[in-house]
Amino acid sequence: MRENVIPSTCDCPSAFIHTNEGYQLHYLHAGQTSNLPVVFLHGVPTYSYTWRNIIPHLSSSCYCIALDLLGFGFSDKPDIQYDLKTYQNIFEQFIEKLNLDKMILVMHGFGSVIGFDYAVKHPEKVKGIAFMESHLRATTKLNDLSLPVQEIIMSHKQNDPNILKEKILQENIYIEKILPAGVLRQLTETEMDYYRKPFPTPASRKAIWDFVALTPYLNNDEAIIDCINQYSEKLTKSHMPKLMLYALPGFIGTMSSVQWAKAHLPNVKLADIGEALHIPQETQPQAIGQALREWMNEYVT
Repeated sequence: MRENVIPSTCDCPSAFIHTNEGYQLHYLHAGQTSNLPVVFLHGVPTYSYTWRNIIPHLSSSCYCIALDLLGFGFSDKPDIQYDLKTYQNIFEQFIEKLNLDKMILVMHGFGSVIGFDYAVKHPEKVKGIAFMESHLRATTKLNDLSLPVQEIIMSHKQNDPNILKEKILQENIYIEKILPAGVLRQLTETEMDYYRKPFPTPASRKAIWDFVALTPYLNNDEAIIDCINQYSEKLTKSHMPKLMLYALPGFIGTMSSVQWAKAHLPNVKLADIGEALHIPQETQPQAIGQALREWMNEYVT
């Protein structure tokens, strides 16, 4: 364990583990290890920092663990191809090395792909799943997405791939432009600096660039579309407790996805957390924390 590398309102210690490949994974943890494990999976381009104001709502009764996915936050950023299989394998190793069992998964954005996939493959290890701005279905049609997402996609597709790559790697647009555009308030300069901190160089942003190739509605990657379709089908048959946190106007968590979840997912609770865009953790942490705590008390623990 090293000293903390990021600030946190919950004063979470930083810790590191090594994967079988020798990669170092960073995570925050808070609470007693004997309590119910709650694993937080972030989206792109954020990292464990995004959960800093939500963990305190749960850490008195749960063991909270917020992972930095490989290539993000303060986990290693090897010069590899960041594909779906890599993330699936690394996450399984993370769970095994921490010896986690009967856990709750709290997922956001791309983290939901990894979490949903793990939950349906290892239902004996997962007591419940909570998710926001998640990839419940493999949406590939622009008309099924919110207008802000459509605008981002069209902007990406209108760019020459080399120009887009340069914008992501050299200009860091996912941190400087897209991240703040997903928050329904102005992030402070201090907050922006902490989001910038893990990505100081073009080489450190490779996972963000590779993410563009994974996103279903950008490049229609077959592996990730198949993965989403498979776990989506399994979720419609699973009675595992589920909590869908949704915000208005939302971003990828549109009202049509809320209605689909209500109609197709057994044992699901829907929680309106108020006004937010793609990163509700930065706009509605109080509502998210309260909804998680109430759901776990009533449906899970």
